[in-house]
Amino acid sequence: MKLSDIPKHITELSPPWFHHRLSRDGQHAHIDDVTPLFHLDYYDGPLSGIFKCFDRVFYAKAVYAEDRKYWVAWELTPEQAEIELANHALFQRHVGTHTDYSIDEEGEVSRQIGATRPREEWDLFYKAKKKRVDYKKIEATDFFGVLLNPFRSW
Repeated sequence: MKLSDIPKHITELSPPWFHHRLSRDGQHAHIDDVTPLFHLDYYDGPLSGIFKCFDRVFYAKAVYAEDRKYWVAWELTPEQAEIELANHALFQRHVGTHTDYSIDEEGEVSRQIGATRPREEWDLFYKAKKKRVDYKKIEATDFFGVLLNPFRSW
């Protein structure tokens, strides 16, 4: 199923709804199993990002930019995950950790706004030659599933 195939009344899917089975030891995935890692696109809140579930890495995008309650997820291949996580480590080192999310003991998701490196270091990330993951290409493929906002705190 592709992004364009999602029903207009997505609430009928009762997320998390995974087009493919996502389970570990017979337990099906629940929103509490989703660990947000970092956002990629942000405007008054995250629009896309990377999360983990059962040690698998996913790219997620908000279905509706105005609402952001429902998200579509695509599982990254091991190579795509390696590229994205390596690029993000470089981003953290030279730009900052302000796009990173963490979960506290109560299960609340948060991020550290303003946790940036000095601007003089930013070009070490932005001008670096690095492999890229083509998310437009990924979005044109069948998605893995639909879930509630993995970046629940925004």
